[in-house]
Amino acid sequence: MARLEPAHPMWPQVKETLRRCAEDRESIIHEVFQTSTAHGKKLLNKIFNGGAPPEHLASQDFVLRLQKAAMFCRWTCVSVSPEVFGQMVEDEDRSHPEASTLFFIWSAVEDLIISAWLEKIQEQQPSHVSLHFDGIRVDQAAVGSSVEAFCVECASHIKSRTGFDVSLRPKSHQTFLEGIRVGSASRDAESIEPATLTDEGNCILCALHRLGHTDAAGKMLGDTDSEAAVYFRRRRHRTYLQVVEATQVTLTPWMSSTEFAHMPLEGNFLIHLTKNNKPHCVGLRADTPGNFIVMDGNATFTIQNRLFWNAFAAAIDSRHVVFFQVWEDPAAWPNLPGSIARLEKTEVERLLELQACAGDDSSRDIDDDNNREFEQDNEAVTHVGDVLLRKLSEEIDAVAADRRTPRPDASGRARCPLCPFRSWSRHNACRVLVHIRKHHTSTKQYSASGTKQIKLVLALHDQDKLEGMPAACNYLRRSADMIRDTVRPPLSSTRNSIDKKIRLVFTQDGPEYWNLEATISAGLRRSRNLYYNLGFAQKIFQKTILNNAKEQDTLHALNLCPLQFFPTMTAMKAEISNRACSLFPSHSKDWWPLIEDIFSSPHVRQLGDQLIAECVQHKEMRCLSIDATMRCCMPLLGQARIKASPIERAEVITVRGRTNAVVVMRAAQAEDSDTAAYLLAETLPAAALGQIMYVSVDNPSRKYFSTLKSLCPNLQGMSLDTVHLAMTCEYGSARRRTGATKALRRVLAKFAAVDTAVGPEAFGKIFSGGKAKHLTAEEERFRRHVEDRSMRQHDAQRLLNELDDEKPIYTRLEWIQLIAAVANVFRDDMTRLCPGPNKRVWQLLLGATSPERSEWYLNNLRIRHSLHARALPLLPVGTTSNESLHAEINRWFKETQMMHQATLEMKLEILRLGKLLSHNRALYHTTSCQMTHAEVLARATRQCLWTEGEWAAWCSELEDGEGAKMKAHLPFHEARETQKSIVRGCRKRPASAPSARSTVRRTPHTLERQDSFKRGGRRSCH
Repeated sequence: MARLEPAHPMWPQVKETLRRCAEDRESIIHEVFQTSTAHGKKLLNKIFNGGAPPEHLASQDFVLRLQKAAMFCRWTCVSVSPEVFGQMVEDEDRSHPEASTLFFIWSAVEDLIISAWLEKIQEQQPSHVSLHFDGIRVDQAAVGSSVEAFCVECASHIKSRTGFDVSLRPKSHQTFLEGIRVGSASRDAESIEPATLTDEGNCILCALHRLGHTDAAGKMLGDTDSEAAVYFRRRRHRTYLQVVEATQVTLTPWMSSTEFAHMPLEGNFLIHLTKNNKPHCVGLRADTPGNFIVMDGNATFTIQNRLFWNAFAAAIDSRHVVFFQVWEDPAAWPNLPGSIARLEKTEVERLLELQACAGDDSSRDIDDDNNREFEQDNEAVTHVGDVLLRKLSEEIDAVAADRRTPRPDASGRARCPLCPFRSWSRHNACRVLVHIRKHHTSTKQYSASGTKQIKLVLALHDQDKLEGMPAACNYLRRSADMIRDTVRPPLSSTRNSIDKKIRLVFTQDGPEYWNLEATISAGLRRSRNLYYNLGFAQKIFQKTILNNAKEQDTLHALNLCPLQFFPTMTAMKAEISNRACSLFPSHSKDWWPLIEDIFSSPHVRQLGDQLIAECVQHKEMRCLSIDATMRCCMPLLGQARIKASPIERAEVITVRGRTNAVVVMRAAQAEDSDTAAYLLAETLPAAALGQIMYVSVDNPSRKYFSTLKSLCPNLQGMSLDTVHLAMTCEYGSARRRTGATKALRRVLAKFAAVDTAVGPEAFGKIFSGGKAKHLTAEEERFRRHVEDRSMRQHDAQRLLNELDDEKPIYTRLEWIQLIAAVANVFRDDMTRLCPGPNKRVWQLLLGATSPERSEWYLNNLRIRHSLHARALPLLPVGTTSNESLHAEINRWFKETQMMHQATLEMKLEILRLGKLLSHNRALYHTTSCQMTHAEVLARATRQCLWTEGEWAAWCSELEDGEGAKMKAHLPFHEARETQKSIVRGCRKRPASAPSARSTVRRTPHTLERQDSFKRGGRRSCH
């Protein structure tokens, strides 16, 4: 401002005010504002920038002068930079344009100073420089041994460059405890007995000891058998809640706030703060006027109140500091200072759960493997099981604390509120509390009924968490009520453990526990050890079909179950409102047997047979296309390498009908004629085989035709797929279309054209293999043009220009001419090497013009002209419909990493059923409006497959007298187990071999659970 040389009469007074702010800031903060340095600096900036001062300072003389000086500076900057002010006025987002103008002038000056400062720093060639809002961070090597001297040099350089006097100093970052150490007037040390109070993790007890609670602290220190003592030995820290329960000392938490600086604190406090980057506790005695006494271990610090609050306000951990007032008498709680609002009960509980573990400066490292699993600094590890155990313990304590004799229920029995069925006569009602104390113990995880109630407790807890609800203290009671509601008839009231008497049953409403006796007579199926009813079976059937046999999506859409089994499970879980959805198994190995049982049921097989019969009725089998794909088989365990011979590799063979119906989708070891014939004979009925007249493949031969002819008596012709040639040529251009392949596709498209003016005899007899008619001289001449590209460019280009896609190729000569034209117009593309066949493009085209392959290509035209015109619109071109299906299959299996062959076979059966059902409903039962494949499937599978009687009859097959139901026969599951054992044997490694386990990268969805909770009889550590 002085550099601007204001001529206003107010300037001398404003200048003096600004000088005091720059040179006498500490006295203004402490004498005028009467607050800490950190808070006072923020207050000065706020008032200078136009902010309203606190009410108790609004009438202070200096504050008024500072407000006037700020206004003077703002309007001086406006007069100096009217163009900037004009832009600020036009900006609707700026409510105070004069303050914005001052900010821009101020920022320009700061930028000028920092530029000069950086100039000086760069002379030292620092390895690190970063700009911060309040200074510059630079590496120590560039500064030298004396930071203060370097700051003086920088200030002198800035003065010489800019003319501004700048005061620079090293930035310090202190914790609250470090600030207390620095600001203390005296520091004393005294011996403490016992010395173990200063060990790591005993800081809370040490602070209580120093505040006068020696007996209470010593008693807890000497305890070695309680739950808190075991907790301390394993984790090397204590919580304030544990100390309160063990010492009976009352602690009232106060959250840290700047309001503390204006309060007359009195009494004894525990301060929760940071030491050596660990949570720590120190004692505070506030009974000396003007001073506070802070006790950290055996050290005692005496510090002025003002310096204490200055250290608090400037501390980097001030937001995490909590004060616990130590009360001799709990009745004194209501006498809290009025400026601090009382915390809610839940907030008090959370603050008392804070942990303190830092010891003295020479804290020792704990080398204990058991402690590592309870590491608290690792965000990838969660201990939710321990929290749940604590909630269960609190629930037990709450029930046991009510010493009133339980009242009998409507049946006249006194019931344990935490057990599903345990009860006593009204004369023995007092035994309820005895039972709770004796059987609901930590060794049983507080459940006297067994592990199945514990599993339900976990399910209820997980559902509460997923809905954003806090963990409750009523899980045992709620789980007991749920079991009591679903187990009919009720179990004996004299037994504690009920695990062997109940079974988990999957219903359309979610998982429920049923009486074992009820499962024998009820309409339930048993797949291994999973029981399910009619409603659940229908849901699984529908969701699995809709999610393309992906089990996890089906489970989640239910909120539950497996085909890649994850989509199926996802779909199921989303529909079920039962709070016990976590009882559903999460691994696909538990779901595949259930899915196999459903899809191998007589009604599902009958549905598949009906769909095939419907296709036969509409002459779907008259024209078939056969092709194979291998990519979806790569995740198979035991699959050969991609470069292995075709005989060694497993493939999926697909067969589609005249209107694209998927009639066969099976895994096979090869794609030869014998395999194709075997799959057709095994899958299709005799009526379908007798209907087959024409077949399109990508590897026709005389053997292939004769093999199928022996199976299909009415087979008349076989054609070569026209699209494979273009696809193979595109291998040489990384599967991208080039000018040559685009022209080639136009030529090949003529094999799908139909000339209604001529019949099939115009194209000659259907070729069935063997030796084809020799090439004529003219055909040989044009074929040589393919090999040596010697055709005249003009003639070749003319042939392509006159190409009519809507007219067929009438003669073999015309076909060879067009191929020669493509080869000569696009000569540069002909030398590309195509991986796979490992041939040049011209070699592929030359092979396509051989007599036999030319005849197989012309068979496409002979077959199309043999069919009725109404059958042509839906007739696919060659095996293009199979290629489209293969792309779908590969998408379905894209995320599958590993699977067994039995799993693949079952998935393919389900996928075929879904495709066939959608095809038949859309084509043979047309609706008033078009619908997508997914919508057709969703609505076609809505109707239940089984009637009540049919379901009961199917379930009765598993009845075994009065005993439990027999397990369903599952051939796919048995085959899968056999394949697993083979794979396990191949993968077995020597015991001395190093572990090949890779590092697990954790995400919020894959946190490691480490706690003492036993799930299914085993402690969690995954």
